[in-house]
Amino acid sequence: MRLCRIAGVVTVMLVAALVDAEDTVKTAGRGNVQGRVTLSALEVSVETPAASVEKVPVNEIEWISFEGEPSELKAVRNDIAKGNYEQALRTLEKIKVERISRDEIKQEVEYYRAYCTARLALAGSGEAVPAGKLMIAFTRNYPNSHHTLEANEIVGDLLVAMGQSAKARPYYEKVAAAPWPDYKMRASVAVGNALMAEGKYPEALGHFDAVLKQKVEGDLAEVQRKAAILGKARCLAETGDPKTALKAIDAMIAKAEPDEVDYLAQAYNVKGVALLRDGKPREAMFAFLRVDTLYSANREAHAEALYHLARVCRELRKPDRARDFETMLQEQYAESRWNRAESK
Repeated sequence: MRLCRIAGVVTVMLVAALVDAEDTVKTAGRGNVQGRVTLSALEVSVETPAASVEKVPVNEIEWISFEGEPSELKAVRNDIAKGNYEQALRTLEKIKVERISRDEIKQEVEYYRAYCTARLALAGSGEAVPAGKLMIAFTRNYPNSHHTLEANEIVGDLLVAMGQSAKARPYYEKVAAAPWPDYKMRASVAVGNALMAEGKYPEALGHFDAVLKQKVEGDLAEVQRKAAILGKARCLAETGDPKTALKAIDAMIAKAEPDEVDYLAQAYNVKGVALLRDGKPREAMFAFLRVDTLYSANREAHAEALYHLARVCRELRKPDRARDFETMLQEQYAESRWNRAESK
């Protein structure tokens, strides 16, 4: 009897050890999938303990943790989710990559390093060129990574931030080539944003309209639809119809949840631009101030808000406040395209 109990305990311990030794794929809709992961650019294969293989499309993946990965990677993922990119980079520096034997884990470390560097550059807190080189190197070294599509999109975003929107198109086209409608929508939104950065608002409007015509359901598609509404509103404001733009923006703000801080930051910036185009600089100032006071955690949106605040304060004959916002923009977002625009 005692031997049976010991055997039972050993079995439980072995099962627990096997569970702990599995890779974990966190998905957006079906919970965690555990087993041995094999990567590709479009889907990952998970060999489960039952010896079956489950396929998980990349557009459903939130993150993957790998058996044997350094404990620091969990902290890195948590910091990235909170936008704490500097802290994530500091944690990544503690990881001894030369001690990692599994290629998938090395990919994770390299991708997160490139990703955090890129996010800081896009926010104006770092240089875009070295960030772009890191991300391009990742796409070349790991073409079968589940991060490949996102990496290409980020390279495109960095090129747009550097004022090289035309060069961004091939990277966005790689995202558009994915088999999922929500990714095609995502690429169209990115191209629309790139065209807006060039001041090509009528062309950008066509891309946003194309997204809004899609009948795709689901949370991922809805994110792109909302982004397209903001993009279209900005285009309408810039091409002579700010009142229609304001109606669309106010409707979206009214529907937004309080925790959608990134979306609200972008929405209030677009609202501010529409109010400026409608000849209401004072109301525009308050829209941009919302971003400065409530949503400054979104650094890209905050840099844009500071740029507009400096200009609108000069228009309202508040030179001291204008200088304050100019200083904030220069000190906090020295590498931002909005700071470069302000200095012209």
